[in-house]
Amino acid sequence: MQDTGEPGMSGITIYLDLNANEILDAGEPFSATDETGQYAIVAPSAVNYMIRVDTPTIPAGFFLTTSNLPLNVTPAAGEDYKNADFGYQQQKFPWWSLWPAVMQAVQENNEQ
Repeated sequence: MQDTGEPGMSGITIYLDLNANEILDAGEPFSATDETGQYAIVAPSAVNYMIRVDTPTIPAGFFLTTSNLPLNVTPAAGEDYKNADFGYQQQKFPWWSLWPAVMQAVQENNEQ
């Protein structure tokens, strides 16, 4: 996972979907991201794997910024595969998007 510099990137569960059912099942290798978004999963053997994110562990307000999920990888036997990167970013609203709500609140307060 790429470090986007955003707070809240720790604790996201990344897993190898061994049976391709898009659900983290018991026995599937997984890891939680650290505060920089890094994770490490040990693959059981050198075959093709689908790396997925357990979506309930993504903090509210974050969205995927890369289009490579699920990520299909084939590590070599014993390889420490470090190229399984993808990114999330926190949704930010420009101040002017709040302007209509602010103006409505001002108008309602003036009417009282």
